[in-house]
Amino acid sequence: MSLKLPSLLTLTTQSERQDQGALHFDDILLKTANVNVSGQSSQARHIQIRGIGQRDEYTVIAPPFLILLHK
Repeated sequence: MSLKLPSLLTLTTQSERQDQGALHFDDILLKTANVNVSGQSSQARHIQIRGIGQRDEYTVIAPPFLILLHK
């Protein structure tokens, strides 16, 4: 049995990140659709990805298909 599931992939190249002035991972996340980053300091960051996890701000549950690649 196979399931067809919707997927979303955002791929950026190094030159695109340089053109956008992205120096840190947060800079990339802020320009990615369906991703919200909140918090005033690096110690209090909350990253929310639409459709992944729960509303509880202290518990992050991510399915195994969430993969971050950096080259």
